[in-house]
Amino acid sequence: MKERPAEKIQAGTKTRRAIVKTFAVAVAASLTGAGAARVAGVTAASAPVSALRIGVLLPANSVYPGLARRYLNGLNLALGAPSLRATELVVSSVGSGPCDLEAAAQNLLSQAGAELLIALGDGSQARLRDLAEHHHVPLIVSELGGLMPRGERKSPFVFSNSLQLWQAEWALGTWSAHHLGRRAQVVTSLMESGYDLPYAFGAGFSAAGGTVLGTSFADNFSREQETIAALADTRQLRPDHIHLISTGALSAAFISVHQRTLSGQLIPVSTSGLALAEPFRTGGVGAGHHSALSWVSDLNTAQNRSFTAAYQRVSGQAADAVAALGHETGSWLLSALSAVGGQTERTQAWLQALANASFHSPRGEIQVDAQSHQAQAPIYLRRSEVLAGRVNHRFVTALKAPPAGHPALQVLTETPRTGWSTPYLHA
Repeated sequence: MKERPAEKIQAGTKTRRAIVKTFAVAVAASLTGAGAARVAGVTAASAPVSALRIGVLLPANSVYPGLARRYLNGLNLALGAPSLRATELVVSSVGSGPCDLEAAAQNLLSQAGAELLIALGDGSQARLRDLAEHHHVPLIVSELGGLMPRGERKSPFVFSNSLQLWQAEWALGTWSAHHLGRRAQVVTSLMESGYDLPYAFGAGFSAAGGTVLGTSFADNFSREQETIAALADTRQLRPDHIHLISTGALSAAFISVHQRTLSGQLIPVSTSGLALAEPFRTGGVGAGHHSALSWVSDLNTAQNRSFTAAYQRVSGQAADAVAALGHETGSWLLSALSAVGGQTERTQAWLQALANASFHSPRGEIQVDAQSHQAQAPIYLRRSEVLAGRVNHRFVTALKAPPAGHPALQVLTETPRTGWSTPYLHA
């Protein structure tokens, strides 16, 4: 086979007539970084049908460390399970611009012969929908969930799953009004301020009877004077609690200054879902903060225990929510492949199998909504702890998702999008 312009990875399978070599070695090889095409699984005999070629579009850069790599590792891990048909990944790293994404997708479809597309990035449905329909190829978009819905046109070829960040912010806002106090200050980084997370938290908080007293912004919490300025607002507003919307190390920097300057006032801090995420070392700060997300590392299910142990074994790193999302995408594909007996040329049956899938994921029981084509996952309240300088999140309880017909959601479907156009957490 000719070398493709994008990185190629083949994930092995077990068919009725073929035995697959172990996938663990292949996944370990795939974690070493980008480079020449690598074969991640090889059948011992010719398979009855060719491998399903999957084009994967991943962001070339992100402010979230290892975003694309972690997602791909999780996807690879899932596709290593025995299935009725082999899968081959053709991976393309793209910039954040719409033209970059569309050109890369067109290349995967026309030049690399992709029979299915996977894209990691919020809002990619609208950019890639026409291509998927034109080529009669299913598209699965995995999102972090920084954008709330705005009445996007549905397509029989387009599907999505998400970390559900905005839903989690809404749910946490509702919980916070009942448990942390009815008066809140939102502190957000400049990057997050251009997405829908501050609005979602405020809408959920207000729906539960709370009041957001004010929103403070900082371009970079690692510059201590910006955090001090936000905390000056805190002294003036006198909230019951602070809700911090930020990412990674910047979150730890804010919390460190907060602990030094406001610790005597006992003002609790809740955080957004990726603010104190598993990949980050916090320097000893970050314990005791509540957050909400659609995955938690200690979720006590067989699927999650197996996933977190396998991910640690093959990567030498703890799993995170992004890796869980990638793994879920692979499990979704295998579930649909099983439903059609590996015969994806039966287009209508293949699309229906993707639209009606129900399966186990590290995030819990996943049910794909047949109308919206969105995979729905539970939302969990978590409480952070610090072990050996790293943050871990412990399961507290399940939270209710925002009601679909809430007026605050209806307002957004009727108004144009404002704020950043770059997909959430892409550089």
